[in-house]
Formats: sequence, structure tokens, C-alpha cells
Amino acid sequence: MRKFSFFEKIIINLLTPIVSIKVLFKDMLCAKKEKNGIRSGKTLSGFKKGKISRDYSVEELKIVGRRYGVTINDIIMAVTS
Repeated sequence: MRKFSFFEKIIINLLTPIVSIKVLFKDMLCAKKEKNGIRSGKTLSGFKKGKISRDYSVEELKIVGRRYGVTINDIIMAVTS
């Protein structure tokens, strides 16, 4: 890595805060709100809802997996998605 001259160091030290402020204001002023693709474009609220189901044994999952020709991982991914 090459060494910077005295004047290059001054320019770097003067421009770095200016560039940082520009990026910060751009992010704050031009930021778009996230859209919820599932609920017709409404903005995301930040609140999460969830349900709790009963426990399933591995044997039950194996039976379902054999019936439909899928793995236990496929079943878990389908249920949790």
C-alpha cells in the first residue's frame, strides 16, 4: 500500500465526514417503507402473530412422509412456511 502525501491526507480527512453525512441524509430522506407482498401492498406494522400447535412425534411425520413420498424436512418446511 502506498503512502499518502500530506495534502492527500488533509483532503481525505476533510471529505470523509462530508461523504458520511451525505449518505446518512440520503438514507433518511429517501428511504422507502417496506411493503408487505402478502397483504396487498400495505406497509409492515412490525407486529408478529403466531399460533401454537400440538406436538407431532417423529413416527407420525414418517408416516405422512411415506404416504406422500416426501422427507420429514419437506413436511417441516411446508408447515412452517
